[in-house]
Amino acid sequence: MMVSFRLRNKAALFLCLLVFGMSSMSFVRCSAVEQQRDLGGAAADKPYLERWLSGVSEGLRFVSKAVGDQKRKRSPKQVRLALVGFGRTGTTSIVSALQLLGYTFVHDDTVAEVSDVYAKLSAKTISIDDFVEEIGQRGFDAIFLFSDEFIQWTARTDDVQVLLTKRDNAKKWAESWLTVTSFVDSVGSRPFIWSQTGRDMLPYFQLVFKHLVTQGQPEKYKDLATLQRAYESHLVKVRKMIPDERLLEFNVKEGWEPLCQFLHKPVPDIKFPARQRSGSDENCGGHLLVDYLDLAIGTNVRSLPALEAFKIRAGSNKTNKSVSREGHYHG
Repeated sequence: MMVSFRLRNKAALFLCLLVFGMSSMSFVRCSAVEQQRDLGGAAADKPYLERWLSGVSEGLRFVSKAVGDQKRKRSPKQVRLALVGFGRTGTTSIVSALQLLGYTFVHDDTVAEVSDVYAKLSAKTISIDDFVEEIGQRGFDAIFLFSDEFIQWTARTDDVQVLLTKRDNAKKWAESWLTVTSFVDSVGSRPFIWSQTGRDMLPYFQLVFKHLVTQGQPEKYKDLATLQRAYESHLVKVRKMIPDERLLEFNVKEGWEPLCQFLHKPVPDIKFPARQRSGSDENCGGHLLVDYLDLAIGTNVRSLPALEAFKIRAGSNKTNKSVSREGHYHG
């Protein structure tokens, strides 16, 4: 009986992670296409089905990382670059750019490879110095993290360069952040909490979504004014703590030149990556997949908070479509 229950749990976990991966990565792929359209890219000319399947393939890759062996073997490195801007400031774009420049970043899906290290940091069983050391031993030389203790570490580590990504203004950032706040509620619920990676990362996600972006007011993690104040205070804090010669304030609209100049790297002969983790209701398969599973399996799928969050995201982004098509870059 217990074996049967465990098998059902694993099957449910895989199914939900599959939907989660397909949905999220379809949103990523499709919004990237939309931005490339805004910026004059050629990817927007690809057929609808090809774009949708591309998003699904990335979803499958996400699932394989979530349920498979997370500890990929990499050669040890020394952390030499820190990205300390809030999420939703173009970090996906800049990480893609930095990977092209040769950096190996802890960001998004690669966090799963070091989830146990984040768990130890959250539990305060290791210091921030030990955390950074272990991240380097796992083969990463760049970290995306904007906690106070990490910023303090960067301030006293002279050989680390610091990037402070930002949006055009606090209101734009806060409105963008509000579209993803439901994520922390989803990842703390079943079935995601059944996975070790989910349990490892939950305290970190709660820190980010409910404390860091609210200045320690977790009950206001969906309050626009609180988020705006926290964003502005974060910029001021980083500027005060990091010496000018080691700090670059960067908006992804600026492209390659200031970034490469700061890092002493040649400018690549390709367009600056245009990626954004906000959905578009057009040409995206994620919300359709959720509805299809609803129809095929029943109300249990519809009632999952994580899947509902993706449907909410799809709906809320309908209001953003006209903005996206004005040619503005939403990093």
